Amino acid sequence: TNSRDNSLRLIDMRTNDTLMTLTSPSYRNGVNWARACFSPDGAYVSAGSASGEIIVWRTLKAKEDSVLSGHTGIVSAVDWSSTGSQLASCGKDHVALIWE
Repeated sequence: TNSRDNSLRLIDMRTNDTLMTLTSPSYRNGVNWARACFSPDGAYVSAGSASGEIIVWRTLKAKEDSVLSGHTGIVSAVDWSSTGSQLASCGKDHVALIWE
């Protein structure tokens, strides 16, 4: 889930148990329908923030890895390339960015 409580939660759909909760002081969900995304190898998860930043967490450690700045408005969606070498983001500022 990518929730208005400013957290990402990995849920086991069979049991409805929360397996992992990701938070960051930099992360604020700015829209009702925001798209977070795992990297192809599952090592990272990323999500856009209301501040215009993209937060990247290390999945195994459940810790923030990096914060990417470049948007001037809410980031509503992120997606990794099939190789995991690039991350795309788009926001309410009408800008799409590719991160390497």
